[in-house]
Amino acid sequence: MKKNLPWYKNKMRKKIILIFVLLLVLPLVSVSALEFNVNANYSSGETMIVKVAANFLSPLSKSNIFFYEGHVRIPMIYDVIQAGSSEYYIYASLVDKFAGNYSISLENINYMSGANVIEEDLIRNFSIINKTADFSVVPGAVSSSGDFYLEVQNLKDSPISLSIDTSEGNSEEREIFILPSENLTTSFSLQSGEKKKINFRPGIGSKTLRFIEIKNSNASSGNWFSNFFSSSEQTTSYKIPVYLWGTVEGIQQPTFSLEPSSLSYSFSTGDIEEKEIYLYNTGSIDIKDIILSLDEELVPLVNLSVLKIDKLAANSKATIGLTFFSKSPVQTLGNIKAKSEDIIAYSSLTLRFLSNYTPVIQNETIQSTVKTCEELKGKICDSATEECSQEPVYAKDSVCCLAACEKIKTSNSGTFTAVIIILILIAAGVWFYFSKFKKMKKKPINFADIAKGKD
Repeated sequence: MKKNLPWYKNKMRKKIILIFVLLLVLPLVSVSALEFNVNANYSSGETMIVKVAANFLSPLSKSNIFFYEGHVRIPMIYDVIQAGSSEYYIYASLVDKFAGNYSISLENINYMSGANVIEEDLIRNFSIINKTADFSVVPGAVSSSGDFYLEVQNLKDSPISLSIDTSEGNSEEREIFILPSENLTTSFSLQSGEKKKINFRPGIGSKTLRFIEIKNSNASSGNWFSNFFSSSEQTTSYKIPVYLWGTVEGIQQPTFSLEPSSLSYSFSTGDIEEKEIYLYNTGSIDIKDIILSLDEELVPLVNLSVLKIDKLAANSKATIGLTFFSKSPVQTLGNIKAKSEDIIAYSSLTLRFLSNYTPVIQNETIQSTVKTCEELKGKICDSATEECSQEPVYAKDSVCCLAACEKIKTSNSGTFTAVIIILILIAAGVWFYFSKFKKMKKKPINFADIAKGKD
């Protein structure tokens, strides 16, 4: 028979249980304002993918992210995407990085923790081990509502087989189709060092975060005992975060498209910037009454030069001007939309306005499409002698010019300077002649005096 404990012992036991629960919960509460988890180890060549979640007062951007080997800052191929109001994904390529101790640092940031503003650099250490990943993936995170691609490369010295699955999670969520078959899964082989681009198209649905799983399908499916002892030979796998921006509705026709299908711009606050995109009708019939619009996130920052196109003839394109402006720093993502009755086209836009922004390179704009330059009715300019009259796009097969290829104008300043120098030398010679020799009196030559040695 179970004995009842005295009342004071019951009370003491409840207190002990409460204290134990608080000890478990309080550490979780204290770190709930920030999530920044980095794996302890990565293989050489692996694509590093890190999730950061916090209520940042200013959007997290590439300018806040630094990498170090020991205490020395190092260059790294990396980027960051925003997936919602407070969630970010950083990816970095560890190709050509040697085994050793490294760190990733988020600097010049501030975020909310309860009612407090935290201003501190966040540093996480990691190691690159002396083992090569099976394959790499670029990019390691995607933010788009239009078509996009992932590029994989075999890093091993032997062929590998990869499998791709976009159906992870609830089957009722927005789907991502693998092109051109429009399946949710696929597999293929890569030779040593071989690269392959895989194209994707989001299905109809609202904003959501999905994950694409890519793994080495050569992995052994043995029992847990054999897998335990073969853990050192684990194969590489990735779950690529894909943030699908904007609600996609209606039917997206392959013959009706906005190009580039993905855009990313960084501008300085207070500056007015202008760019262009193109609306294509590559079908055999005219499309009438096309309405162009922006997601609500973009409306205060972007103006469209055209809001309605009465008719877009078959096998033609229309140019649409974009004007960007913001007085204050902001980072957002959204869609440019073109709709005619039941057909629709999208171009996803990532937009950053930063104070006193100075591009690190001459052109930081990313414009991508999964179509070839021929499909875009563009031209591939001769890089040695020609340049595009407008900003080119990155087509499936090459850098593509959607405007005109113009001959690179060679500067005549060098030739002009050389002519001026020659004229100055000639003028100096003439002046020297007239000032020195012209004034000398001509004397008759006396050959007798010369023979006697007289001057």
